[in-house]
Amino acid sequence: MTNEILTNLVYTFILFGISILGIFLKSYVIPLIKAKMEQHNITITQDQIEVAKQVVSVLVESAYRLGIAGKLDYMKTYVMTQAKTQLRELGIELTDEMLDNIRRAALVEWEATVKEINDNEPLNDEG
Repeated sequence: MTNEILTNLVYTFILFGISILGIFLKSYVIPLIKAKMEQHNITITQDQIEVAKQVVSVLVESAYRLGIAGKLDYMKTYVMTQAKTQLRELGIELTDEMLDNIRRAALVEWEATVKEINDNEPLNDEG
């Protein structure tokens, strides 16, 4: 019973952390991207921004895993190159600065998720 309560509590804290991070990203990253778009006269829809965020998030996770496996030395270059290619195929054009801001936000989110998971891992198989 106690383990179940602790598990639910940890799960709740993880969801809370991810929610707070999402709020931060929406309140900071999206306005920053919109400001950069206006500065460079780029028109992009909210849906396209969301697609770009999803593509970059997957690439950040992929780069992280490849880096841990020793198969990738330059994670930023990998993410930026792949993101530009994939987004271009989807008809989404972003400046390097905008794409880098999305990459940084995705990296912060990924690192926070990994940290929360690692911090809440049971010390043994019994817990």
